[in-house]
Amino acid sequence: SNNKQQSASQTFDQLGQAVWLDSAHLLFQAQVQQQCHFYLQVAAELTTAAKQVFPCQQLVRHGLVKWQHDLFWLAQAADESIQLWQRPAGEFSQAGSSKAKLTYQFAPGYRRALQLIAHQQHLYLLLEKDFAQTSLFQLDPTDAELTWLQDFNLQITHLAGWQGDALLLATAQGPLLYDLRRSELTRLNTAQGLYTELYPQPQNILAISLLDG
Repeated sequence: SNNKQQSASQTFDQLGQAVWLDSAHLLFQAQVQQQCHFYLQVAAELTTAAKQVFPCQQLVRHGLVKWQHDLFWLAQAADESIQLWQRPAGEFSQAGSSKAKLTYQFAPGYRRALQLIAHQQHLYLLLEKDFAQTSLFQLDPTDAELTWLQDFNLQITHLAGWQGDALLLATAQGPLLYDLRRSELTRLNTAQGLYTELYPQPQNILAISLLDG
C-alpha cells in the first residue's frame, strides 16, 4: 500500500521457504549450528527477530506446506528414512499441547526428500531415488492415503501446480508438463532454458536459473 520495504537482520545457516500461517504471520524452517527449528515471524515486523517455536528433524528447503488447517512437512530421520509430518497450524501461533503426527514413513531406498506442494485437493511429494531417478507421489490429506504416481528418469529440481490436472516440472531437459490423468510428459516449448525453479501465475511463469554457479 505504501511501497515501504523492511529487511530482517536475523541470519541463518540454512533457510527454508516460508508459508503464510495466517494474514499476519510467516512460518519457516531454519538451521543454526546444525539445529533445525520452526520460526514464527510477524510479517509487519521483520526488524524483530523471529520466534523459535518448535524443533524440526531436518530442513528440506521446499518441504513445508499449509493445507486447510494443517501444516505438512518432509524430513529425513536419523536412519535416513524419509518421513511426512503433520501438525495443526493453529498450534504455531497459539499455545497447544498436542504434538506433531507422523503421517507417513517411506521404505528405505530413497536418497533424499526434494519437495512438497499442495495442488487442488491433494499434496504431491517429490523424492530423489538416486542421482538419475525421481519419484512422484500423491497424498490425500483427508485420509492420509498415499499413491505412487511415477518414477522419472530425470533430475527434477522443482515442482509446481499447473492449470487443471497437471504439474509443472523443472528439469535438466527444460520445463515439462505432467498430465496427472494420463501420466504423460509434454515439453513446454514456450519456456526455453534450464531453470531450477518455476512458479506459475495467470498467463505467466516466473522462472529462476543459476548462472556461473
